[in-house]
Amino acid sequence: MTLSLRKALKLIGQAPISLLDAILAIFLTASAILLGIAFRIIPRKRRRRIALLVPGADIASIHRKYGTLSVYFQDNPSKYFEKCYRFLFGAPNNSRLELRQDFIVYERKIPRFHLKMTYIAKLILEISVLTIRKRVSILHARDPYLCGLVMWVASKVTCTPFCVSIHADYDLAYAISGKLESPVIWGSRAAAKRLERFILSHAPMVLPIRTSLAKYAIRNGARRQSIRIIPHGIDMTPYRLRNLTNYRKLLRFGRKRIICFVGRLSKYNYTDDVLEIAHRMTQRRDDVVFLLVGDGEEKLNMEARCRQLNLTDVVRFVGYMPRETIPDIRRMADVNLCLMAGFSLIEGCAAGRPVVSYDVDWHSELVRNGETGYLIPEHNVKAAVDAICRLLENPRRSRAMGENARRLAFEHHSMEKTDEIKVRAYKELLRFQSGPSDK
Repeated sequence: MTLSLRKALKLIGQAPISLLDAILAIFLTASAILLGIAFRIIPRKRRRRIALLVPGADIASIHRKYGTLSVYFQDNPSKYFEKCYRFLFGAPNNSRLELRQDFIVYERKIPRFHLKMTYIAKLILEISVLTIRKRVSILHARDPYLCGLVMWVASKVTCTPFCVSIHADYDLAYAISGKLESPVIWGSRAAAKRLERFILSHAPMVLPIRTSLAKYAIRNGARRQSIRIIPHGIDMTPYRLRNLTNYRKLLRFGRKRIICFVGRLSKYNYTDDVLEIAHRMTQRRDDVVFLLVGDGEEKLNMEARCRQLNLTDVVRFVGYMPRETIPDIRRMADVNLCLMAGFSLIEGCAAGRPVVSYDVDWHSELVRNGETGYLIPEHNVKAAVDAICRLLENPRRSRAMGENARRLAFEHHSMEKTDEIKVRAYKELLRFQSGPSDK
């Protein structure tokens, strides 16, 4: 049987399921619209509550990655909202978990048998019902794709202010690692881009997490006046304390110079380049060790590559480590290697150690070349090796650059400052609110 015939038979077999999916989706969407009409007839005063729809990671994987669920609470900056409802789009399970009195997480699993339109319509109905019952005042989508679509429709149904945040350069992510890191719709990146442009152009407020992503949002349809930058923040308290654990001794590094990488082991984080940098460093120095903290889909490939390059004594994989250990590990390093990073770059700078990064995405906002670290052209492994060697050969300059990096991170990314910016944006969005709920 030819491939095209197999494909045709598969499509014919899926036709009844697709028809059922469309009928159920229409029914659920109509139910949401009728609910919205009833809500307009019987208005209720809203309360300071927010519902978020977030793609990707589920509760278990977040806990596995960070060793805590406290990272979730950044969705409720300074406890501004009396209640925060976080829906996880495409989670592996269906569950409800109350993390604390003001914070509830709902995992929503995409059903089998390709009922994806039904899943989206059901999510719209569920969030609309919750918005009305709990008198939610803001709907927040954490991407401009299917999460954005669900929250945009729910906002129309319930007359609730809607915003969308941008957390990555999705075009860059797609260029680096394809659909693993960037959304596609029905297998098409072009379809996803059309939806992205629609959502960004219709959102009253767009919240990129950094300046470079504000430019990305505008290029992709967002109105300039809708942009409010809400930078990521971290709790700087652990970076103000002295080291609690001597990981150099614990991991038996002796007098080795430590190059530290913390993050997911994926192609998006240039893991192939990390190993090539380690390989070339061994040709220049015999006193370095690369400490890789984290896990991911590339780990097995990286371990195999290390064996091929005789790097098993040079590259140390330690897997995920509890979040509270990261400050001590970062400060133990001589150099923090952040070729592609988000939170990880902030942490690397806050630790007071110089950073070597690729000059991509937002890195130039924290890595000032020759001042807080070195910015390297993308994939220029030789330049990265040269930069690391310069830092290792000049400890005084390296310490000064680390202090500059620490000062800059504290100035722009402390939790207190970023929470203040987020709350200010939400207050402004609430002033956009209109309709019967204001009466």
